[in-house]
Amino acid sequence: MYQKIVHQKRLYMTFVVFFLFVFQYLYAGRFTNERVIQFFITNVSLIAFLFAFHGFELNTLKSKNAVLISTVIGSFLGVVLGTFLVILFFGEQRYIYRNEFIATTLAAIVGILIFSSIYYRIIVKRIPPTLCIALGDPARYKALTDEVEGVSHGKVKILSWVSNAEEAQQAFGSLGDTAILIADLQLYRELSDTIRGLEKKGVQKYFITEAVEYWLNRIPLLLL
Repeated sequence: MYQKIVHQKRLYMTFVVFFLFVFQYLYAGRFTNERVIQFFITNVSLIAFLFAFHGFELNTLKSKNAVLISTVIGSFLGVVLGTFLVILFFGEQRYIYRNEFIATTLAAIVGILIFSSIYYRIIVKRIPPTLCIALGDPARYKALTDEVEGVSHGKVKILSWVSNAEEAQQAFGSLGDTAILIADLQLYRELSDTIRGLEKKGVQKYFITEAVEYWLNRIPLLLL
């Protein structure tokens, strides 16, 4: 449901760190072991702040204004923290200078603004949606799944709902590449043996709690 996106996100974050190292190498003109470590601290701090400001999330990447805000604030605060950590740990052995910190910030802002657009297009075009049959009462859970479908930019799609064991058995007969999204735990318990058999055949199973937590960054009271 979101594993491929998580994988792509990790690759993108690694790429950004690599890009910053290349820029720093070209800009600074010299790399010692100490400078590599100090640049690494700065770059990881920058990535951490971008992550904290949702700079790698689809909802942010969809909006140019959101990307700009998260990138500028995340890059600035990340480099500030990185600078503080380098000074704290290395003291007078600090081999990165103020102009290099400033250049790193500017390179991160410009580079990420460009790369984020490319990254978003890759995610939208290359990663197919996860098609699901949902177990549960649509009157109770559909509002949540509709929200998930919207926030996921179509990467999660509910094809149909089944609210009892008879409907589920019929739907399970022709799953193909369709996954099972479990909203009703009581119905899941009734069908647990059947679902375990389907999992052995390669059918993916997801709980609505994990889908909602990942895509919406919260657990609604309904699910609690």
